[in-house]
Amino acid sequence: MATALPAELRAILRGFSPIADRMGGSRAQVHRYERKDAALYLKLAPIGDEIRRERDLLRWLKGRLPVPDCLFYAEEGETAYLLSSEMRGGLASVYGDIAVEPYEETVARAAEGLLLWQAVDARGCPYSASLGDKLALSLKNIESGAVSLEGYGPGEEFPSPTALYSYLAANRPPEETSLTHGDYCLPNLFIQGGRVSGFIDFGRGGVGCKWQDIAICARSLRRNLRHLGEEREKYVELLFEHLGIGQDAERVRYYCLLDRLVWARR
Repeated sequence: MATALPAELRAILRGFSPIADRMGGSRAQVHRYERKDAALYLKLAPIGDEIRRERDLLRWLKGRLPVPDCLFYAEEGETAYLLSSEMRGGLASVYGDIAVEPYEETVARAAEGLLLWQAVDARGCPYSASLGDKLALSLKNIESGAVSLEGYGPGEEFPSPTALYSYLAANRPPEETSLTHGDYCLPNLFIQGGRVSGFIDFGRGGVGCKWQDIAICARSLRRNLRHLGEEREKYVELLFEHLGIGQDAERVRYYCLLDRLVWARR
């Protein structure tokens, strides 16, 4: 991936110092830039639907949800450059791995954030993230050889990605439409002063089924509280209590399996 920054971007970052890099589950790189009065985040990613969708949703969601400001976007060569402002507050997980204590409060804020996304009037949203869209993307990922079921969570019981896709296509649950984040996990949620203060990394978001986000949130709680063993299940149950709905283990499993094919790791 290219590392030489566009001239206009270099001008914006004049006076800022690069602090740290991180890699997420996608192929994007994220760089933090700081100066005394501000911090900015620069995402470098392969040009494609995901980064363009994140750019467009950053702009569309402004005033609807607490999201960063989109300060700059450009494409050069094979690389997209997305510069955004820093969110207020702290992440709901430490180093993207362990949930922040007290866990009851983090679960309550995770539920609050889900309800915020579901409450947005999705009319006019520029993107669809329906189950049909997710299945189509899954098939595209499989056909490009970008999917592996080895060593990464649920789905290993299926003999191949194609077998998993066939199961998902034949067992589609009913959809409950709302605006969705697309990767609603604790490392993408900010909290400040006992309230949700922001969201990041929604390049797979759009109008879809609310259970997509609920399932990924439940999975995130189980992962980010794995050190508690079976005790973590009480926090998953607490999430559903805050949401005011019953657990639907089959639907949660379905969308977690679907996520194996949607988030192709290359």
